Amino acid sequence: MNSSCNKFCSTYGEFFIRIVAGLIFIFAGYGKLFASPGLDGFSGFLASLNVPAPLVFGVIIGLIEFVGGLFLLAGLFVKTSASLLAIIMVFALILVDIPAGWNVARFQLLLLAVLVYFIGVPKPSLTIGSSSRPKPVVRAQGTTSAPKKSSKKSSKKSSKKSAKKATKKKSA
Repeated sequence: MNSSCNKFCSTYGEFFIRIVAGLIFIFAGYGKLFASPGLDGFSGFLASLNVPAPLVFGVIIGLIEFVGGLFLLAGLFVKTSASLLAIIMVFALILVDIPAGWNVARFQLLLLAVLVYFIGVPKPSLTIGSSSRPKPVVRAQGTTSAPKKSSKKSSKKSSKKSAKKATKKKSA
């Protein structure tokens, strides 16, 4: 792969995934709350799964999906939204998708993996390509590692050591 493709993907990839996941949940929540059969149909489905208080949980799930999708789309409260949506996805997988088979569950598993990714991103970004994940540092031997944070204490200690070495060299 050439470097321009890597730069494009690293700049826009996370943004694109967040937008698509947000749209998926907006439409899912909208369908549960407002579209036909709407809340009555969804709460009836929850009742068939023996979920207690199906109407209450129907409203809660629909709102979390709709509002959480809007937040993902906007890049606001991404970790919180992704966490709540992931909890819903786990229950949906256990109650509905896994019993229905692999062809149904694979899409939900992929969507769950996307949500888990957004839960783990240090500071999800509102804008394109400005995620605050640390860039790997390439060492001379070709190994990579995350950059080390320098503290004021360690820089003071190293400057004191440098000053002592310089005075020893001058006196010798």
